[in-house]
Amino acid sequence: MYTYTIELVPDDNGTFLVTCPAFPEVATFGETKADAVAQASDAIVEAIAARIADKEPVPEPEAGAIAARIPTRVAMKAAIYNRMLQDGVTKYRLMKVMGVHQPQIDRLLDVRYNTNLDMMDKAMEALHASFVVEDRDLDGDQPLLERA
Repeated sequence: MYTYTIELVPDDNGTFLVTCPAFPEVATFGETKADAVAQASDAIVEAIAARIADKEPVPEPEAGAIAARIPTRVAMKAAIYNRMLQDGVTKYRLMKVMGVHQPQIDRLLDVRYNTNLDMMDKAMEALHASFVVEDRDLDGDQPLLERA
């Protein structure tokens, strides 16, 4: 899961202003700290969508003292997109290598579309790359399930 450092600043009306150094265009707010972090995650997902639409690189994730988590599906799409940019692969070229139609590539890079994992794996394979799945504890978070 991608995480991005965010900054929370208490506002004079009791809300929290949120910004993200990796995405200067992100500015949102929340009624509570938890709400502000959730709003930041949503705003960052929209910023990633805009970067892909504008053919700009998506910043690499980083975690600071306060971080917003991005859904794994969005992180995978950002990784595919960044790999395409890095390797100079166009959507047309990826379409031909994968043997799919243009709308499938458009949906593959649409952060709002629920692309299946097999399609994302197929895209990475076409780019001579792969995803690595890692299981690790989240720092400072209380587990939702008690350990036996």
